[in-house]
Amino acid sequence: MTRYVIDSTTLFDDETFELSPTADPACAVLLGAAASRCLSALLEAQGTIVTKKALLYQGWERYGQQVSGNSVNQAVAQVRRCLANLGQSSEWLVTVPRIGYKVADGLAIDKESAEHAQRLIIAPSVDGAPPIAPPAAPTEVEADAAIFVEDARRLRRLWPHARLPAYVCAFLGLNAALALGWDARRGLSPLASEVSAPYVAAGSDAQQQFFVGATLAGKPDTIAQHIARLQRQPPSTVSLAERPYVYINGTLRSDVYSYFLCVAPIERARAHCLSYLIVDERS
Repeated sequence: MTRYVIDSTTLFDDETFELSPTADPACAVLLGAAASRCLSALLEAQGTIVTKKALLYQGWERYGQQVSGNSVNQAVAQVRRCLANLGQSSEWLVTVPRIGYKVADGLAIDKESAEHAQRLIIAPSVDGAPPIAPPAAPTEVEADAAIFVEDARRLRRLWPHARLPAYVCAFLGLNAALALGWDARRGLSPLASEVSAPYVAAGSDAQQQFFVGATLAGKPDTIAQHIARLQRQPPSTVSLAERPYVYINGTLRSDVYSYFLCVAPIERARAHCLSYLIVDERS
């Protein structure tokens, strides 16, 4: 993990894909994986021009993803929007016509590794007491729980007086059980041998690869309906372009659509999956 301090005012973390003010790191905005990789490449170049071809490789191709050159423009635009949301200048990233991008001349960029950041927060011992060790890095379950809690808070802000239907609550509980079971398969629980959530490939398009659970396998019309609904109603907090692996879950009702949107294949330890639920209010 590397963290960059930009112009002494903005912090960029290339592991969490977040930009935040140095004065208040808790007020962070999420960039997404590909946009973060492009920003890392530009910051590492320290003002040297980075070609679109190089950014395509850094952001997508090295991870096995094939996208068009316009994806670079969209990623840079996303970084600029996030900077503007933090009250910073979008001109920190300079377009070099027909070639690529670079960071603005004279922009101060400081870099610190995870090890250096950790050393900075170790407090010296007082009166012979042992030093205060830095907090341990969160496990993947804790990180996923933090994402779930933040999503719940966001839902509460957007829909403060709503009461979720019972079947939606039941589905969210099932998602939590599956998440716990998934970690159990890696030996974190005695339930490890009891839980399984297999998926099978169900096609792809220019941006996403689609997978379905056993209850939807062999139902091409239903799968197509779920894919079309996701494309019509994409999530507002993340870009589908940043989540190329889409896992479609079966539900008990035809008016509920459930997905796991992942940066990497779901079986990987760092898949960075988000659960996304669409309820058809017209039904």
